[in-house]
Amino acid sequence: MPRPSGLGRGLASLIPTDQAADQEDLKDAVTPKSPRASKSSKGETPEGAGAAPSQFAPCSSLEPNPFQPRRVISESSIEELAASIRVHGVLQPLLVRRRGDGGYQIVAGERRWRAAMRAGLTEVPIRVVEMDDRAMREAALVENLQREDLSPLDVAESINELIQQFSATHEAIAERLGWSRSAVTNKLRLLQLPDSVKALVSSGALSEGHARALLRLPQEQMEPVARLVLQRGLSVRQTEELVRKMESPDREDEGAQRAKRAINHYPYSFADEFGVEIGMSGAQDSLTLHLRNLTKSQAHKILALVDQHRNIIFPGK
Repeated sequence: MPRPSGLGRGLASLIPTDQAADQEDLKDAVTPKSPRASKSSKGETPEGAGAAPSQFAPCSSLEPNPFQPRRVISESSIEELAASIRVHGVLQPLLVRRRGDGGYQIVAGERRWRAAMRAGLTEVPIRVVEMDDRAMREAALVENLQREDLSPLDVAESINELIQQFSATHEAIAERLGWSRSAVTNKLRLLQLPDSVKALVSSGALSEGHARALLRLPQEQMEPVARLVLQRGLSVRQTEELVRKMESPDREDEGAQRAKRAINHYPYSFADEFGVEIGMSGAQDSLTLHLRNLTKSQAHKILALVDQHRNIIFPGK
């Protein structure tokens, strides 16, 4: 069976990018209306909400999209949305498909569903659509790519899934999302980061700008330099400058300054790690550590670290 190519044509009718109302449906789906909207959990149509939703469903009958690419939903954003729902209700129906057991799977609106339960609602408005697994997965990926609060790594992974599963080209994805082709390509490059650095980006410890700067380094240098960036609180511009210097070690001072810089690049602080006093000196691409109160076990660990990170201590050698 030939592999499907491109993005599904029917998806645009469900999640159009050119209609403000549907954009709101993909975001908070709550707008300041009459306080009576808070009664929507009882099946009433809130004032000012437009046409009544197709139906209401118990919150307990819904489950998240099994193809949902979002890894983490911020608790603070759920609580903020729940506070709004307590006052205004859920004014936009959740997009769902039927399950075989009579329940529903959420296509779009998981955050609203979680916030509604947090707000104490027992029912939410839904709009039932017919979708197969392929369309369900595609809808989830595209919806998430249009969110502003999705982590850069989740975006990159979602784009990659569109490419792998639907043979979508960079150009097709860029056109669907209103991005440039280079923006799509740059997002995908984040997947080249080591898992440890990906975790820092996903958690928000490192920004996407920091990550892009680190991508210019050899793979084995990315994690230790990322730790250095966090330790020093470097800005994106400062990180780019640090990477530039590491790419051109011949421009740097020789001897002790290079040795000190190399030690500072280490992902570990020797003093904190081993509880020892440290001094150092360097000349002509050599490095000498002066350690006191060092046990044999600590010495072996330090030698192993030096060997592991020799490309940082002596870049280009």
